[in-house]
Amino acid sequence: MLLNLESNKLYGNIPGGIINCISLQQLRLSGNRLTGSFPSDLCKLPNLTAIELGPNKFSGPIPQEVEKCQKLQRLDLSGNQFTSELPKEIGNLSQLVSFNVSSNLFTGRIPPEILHCKGLQRLDLGWNRFIDAIPIELGTLSLLERLIVSENMFSGNIPAALGKLSHLTELQMGGNLLSGEIPKELGDFAGLQIAMNLSCNNLTGRIPPELGNLILLEYLLLNNNHLSGEIPRTFVNLSSLLGCDFSFNDLTGPLPSVQLFQNMSISSFIGNKGLCGGPLGNCSGSTPFDKIPSVRSSDASQGKVITVVAAVIGGVSLVLIVAILYVMKRHPVEMAVSLQEDNDISSPGSDIYFHPKEGFTFQDLVEATNNFHDNYVIGRGGVGTVYKAVLRSTQIIAVKKLASNREAKVIDMPQSKSLSAVAGSYGYIAPGLTVCVGFLEILDLFGSYSLLRLTEDLSMPYSLNRILGDHTRSHLPGIPRDRSFVPVNTQMVAWCYTLLGSLEIFLGLTIA
Repeated sequence: MLLNLESNKLYGNIPGGIINCISLQQLRLSGNRLTGSFPSDLCKLPNLTAIELGPNKFSGPIPQEVEKCQKLQRLDLSGNQFTSELPKEIGNLSQLVSFNVSSNLFTGRIPPEILHCKGLQRLDLGWNRFIDAIPIELGTLSLLERLIVSENMFSGNIPAALGKLSHLTELQMGGNLLSGEIPKELGDFAGLQIAMNLSCNNLTGRIPPELGNLILLEYLLLNNNHLSGEIPRTFVNLSSLLGCDFSFNDLTGPLPSVQLFQNMSISSFIGNKGLCGGPLGNCSGSTPFDKIPSVRSSDASQGKVITVVAAVIGGVSLVLIVAILYVMKRHPVEMAVSLQEDNDISSPGSDIYFHPKEGFTFQDLVEATNNFHDNYVIGRGGVGTVYKAVLRSTQIIAVKKLASNREAKVIDMPQSKSLSAVAGSYGYIAPGLTVCVGFLEILDLFGSYSLLRLTEDLSMPYSLNRILGDHTRSHLPGIPRDRSFVPVNTQMVAWCYTLLGSLEIFLGLTIA
């Protein structure tokens, strides 16, 4: 009979009445919140073959009574808080096939009696506090397929006798205090497939070429040791390799011609003295790959690239500025047209902007429209009002003044308003916004037109810093409502309008 209560939210102790289930063969209680000590009464069940109690919150030592579970084949106590040493009585479980006590608080040595369990196929002692040497006698467990002793405090050499484990598919020994050289006998694992993990120890010497015989191996981890010499050329035979790590050793020389090595990240080789080839660069005439990864070099290279790109962009921008100023000087943008008939421009829906021609000033426009009085209005558009102006020269022109109500809408927007949202409500915002704003400032510096407080609010630094904002969220800067400026043939302003695709982006500029 099987009792499977895995992966629930059970808590408390295992009830004592369970020993009345005489026919119970397998008890699976993993993945709950059960507490208490090891239920030694379970071993009174004569047919019990499997006890799976992890992970839970059991604690205390494993009692000696565990030896009474004579038919036990699988004992899983992983992921609990069991303490003390493993009892030697476990060696009396002659039918034990799988023994997993990983992720507990066990201490002390591996009891030699455990080696009496000749039928063991899976032995997992990882993530505990076991000490001393790994028993040589482990090599006598001829049926062992998985040996996991990672993350303990084992010391001494790796037993060469482990090479006799012909059925081994996974060897995990990382995170201990193992020293000495890697035994060449580890290359005799003909069936080793899942992984060989010897990382984070104190291993020294060369990597044995015999490891190249592990043609089924998928993962090889030798990082964080003190290995020296070259990576053996025999590693070209590791055709099944999916991942490896040689970082933080004292390795030198070229990487073997393994396709995986050529395409791997540099992080798998960093921290060595002189490795080269593959992602580390050409070996001929190259500087050895030093013990610490060349992060500075990488950062410096990136910095150079950024500098070059910035210089190119700056140069192109400067050329564009000069070219546009030159073109506009020779070919002024005619943004105003004479009115042949009032009806041609009096459509209420007209949004055309007429820029003043040369030969008159802003003051002339003020006088000609009586300070933009309503009597001179000939049309109202979506973004402003069109006025009829008769100049002293008797020339008749139309002038559009942006509507202040639209300007107020921009001013009242919260600072966190995104540019995309503004674009959706107020028209197209072209990528040249900051460039155009910069041109306005440059023109002002050279006297092309007069500005009142424009440069302090719409200068290039302002646009770059304020549009990004304190929280790296783009938003339009708040523009004061009571703003005006006196344009004197400001072709650049008209060019900016054309570039941006909408007058509305510069609603703060009350242009007449």
